[in-house]
Amino acid sequence: MFFDNVKRFLRSETGMVSVEAIFWIPLFFTVTLFVIDASFLFTRHALATRIVHEGNRYRSVTGFDTTADAEAWIKSQIADFAPNATVAAVEDTTEHVITTTASMPASDLLFTKAFASFVNLTITISASHQIEY
Repeated sequence: MFFDNVKRFLRSETGMVSVEAIFWIPLFFTVTLFVIDASFLFTRHALATRIVHEGNRYRSVTGFDTTADAEAWIKSQIADFAPNATVAAVEDTTEHVITTTASMPASDLLFTKAFASFVNLTITISASHQIEY
């Protein structure tokens, strides 16, 4: 009796969609997580680029008294979403140019951190502005 039920269950084709779903749902879930992480990576990269440009621009029109003030402000703004970021600002007094470089691990920019172990990249943003004073 028990074996008859098992044979009937194995021969039955009802529920085949659920078997396929076992294979497809993890794939769709993984692709969705990847798309979310990639979009956060690109969005936060664009935000960090804007912050670096804004800090440089503000220093170039004497908004900050020193380059160190600009560097500290940029670091504080980027630290909201990339706590392991490093910022270095250099002012060339002969050419009257401020150059800022910000580096951060790409894993800091991800949302779900599902792919953090696979992303061993360092994102580097560099910007230069002519000092206008």
